[in-house]
Amino acid sequence: MNLLESLFLHYVAKNLPTATSFELAAQVYGYYEKASKSVLPQESLQQLTTYAAAGPTPSGVEEELRWRTVQTWEAHLAENNAFFQAENGVAPSVQPTMTPDIRKDIRDALKLFDAHLLTPDKREEWKRNSKVRAAGVGIFLDPFCTGTSKDNNVKDGGKRYLDHWRPWKSQRGKGHPVERFAQLYFEARDVRS
Repeated sequence: MNLLESLFLHYVAKNLPTATSFELAAQVYGYYEKASKSVLPQESLQQLTTYAAAGPTPSGVEEELRWRTVQTWEAHLAENNAFFQAENGVAPSVQPTMTPDIRKDIRDALKLFDAHLLTPDKREEWKRNSKVRAAGVGIFLDPFCTGTSKDNNVKDGGKRYLDHWRPWKSQRGKGHPVERFAQLYFEARDVRS
C-alpha cells in the first residue's frame, strides 16, 4: 500500500465522504511527496504515513474551497448518473474519480468565478448561484456535448463529449467552459421555476 492509499483510508476511516477523503489525501500526499524528496529523505514510509495522516489544519478559506470542490463534484456525479439513467435505463455502476487535475481545475474556477461567494455564511447562496457548480451540471444540457445536436449526433456516428474534466478546464483557443455550461444550467433552472 502506498502513501496516497494509506492517507485515503485514514480519512475514510474518519467517516468522511469518499470525495472529501480523496481530496484531503491528495492534498496531503502532494505536500509530503515534495517534502520527502528534499527535507525528509531518511524517514520511513510508515513514519511519514503516520505523520501525514494527521494532516495540516486547513484555514477558513481552504476549508471553504474544499467544501465547495466536493459539493461541485457531487452535483456533477448526480447529474451524470441521472443523464445515463435516462439514456441507458441504468446509472453507471462505477463512479468516475475526481483526479488531482480535475480538483485543481475546479478550485481554480471557484477562485475565478465564485470568489464573491466563498465565505461560510454564503454556502446556501453559493449552492443556488455558483457558476462552477452549475457548469458541472450544465454540460449535460449541451446538445453538442451530449451528442444530440445536428452537427454531432451519436445516432449518426457522432460522439459524446462528456469528459469529467470538460466543465472546468479551459482549452487553448476557446472561451472558458464554465460560462457556457453554467448559462445552460441557469436557463433550464429558470424555465422550470
